[in-house]
Amino acid sequence: MSRTDDMDGYVSATDPGKFKGQFRLIFPMAAAELKAESGHSFGGMLWWFVDPLLSILVYYIAFSFILQNGGKDFIAFLCVGTLTWRWFQCSLLRGAGAIMDATAILHKVYVHKSVLVGVCLLADALKFLVTLLPLCGFVMLLGYTPSLHWIALPLVILTQGLFITACVGCLAALTPLMPDLRNMLQHVLQLLIFVSGVFFDVTLISPQLKRLVRLNPMTGILQGYRDCLLYRQWPDALYLGTVMVVSLAGMAVAWKILQRFDREYTKVC
Repeated sequence: MSRTDDMDGYVSATDPGKFKGQFRLIFPMAAAELKAESGHSFGGMLWWFVDPLLSILVYYIAFSFILQNGGKDFIAFLCVGTLTWRWFQCSLLRGAGAIMDATAILHKVYVHKSVLVGVCLLADALKFLVTLLPLCGFVMLLGYTPSLHWIALPLVILTQGLFITACVGCLAALTPLMPDLRNMLQHVLQLLIFVSGVFFDVTLISPQLKRLVRLNPMTGILQGYRDCLLYRQWPDALYLGTVMVVSLAGMAVAWKILQRFDREYTKVC
């Protein structure tokens, strides 16, 4: 493929009206990023599975053996919470720098900034979907046989995907303007992992505290995964629907910010 062909998806800064054609570049750019991350080898891809499993092992040892907390079903509970949380956490940490980390591209050609955000979102979503099948298999090995409620899993995945898109879109749009957001994000995520239900069952806490923690959409999303995979229950459709509406509103805000500062990012990055 010639260099001219490679650049067909890009447009010059003097012709931004044609940026819509750039969206077709999101998938090949995300695929190229994943290939580079895996080192073009099976061993590199295997680390996508090993890394979260090591995190689960650390948490399991800490809570079950050191803190004497949990129970016989805690490993399945922890697996579902940890893997789905990692999708959220990794997407936000990577996506916050989607524009700032692409300065080499921004100073050479015009690329609509939503394309850069889309590449980060798609790459992390594909990684999560790749690890989802082994997660379901592991859950079955632990004795949680598939039920009719598993068909609601795509709804929960879609809800989380929309929520992540809204969060990443806003962070990516604002971080070049306020670089300190990237440093603050790590501390915020460290706090959120302990109040989102990754390590505890939100159904067991007091109603007053439950209403408070469910203000964090990830709490209800994690519970939705567990309802489908572990508890043979339908997820709370009203709650998930509310999160979807809020996420769509957040995506609209992110788009407006990206459009407003589209030309300014090359000056501050």
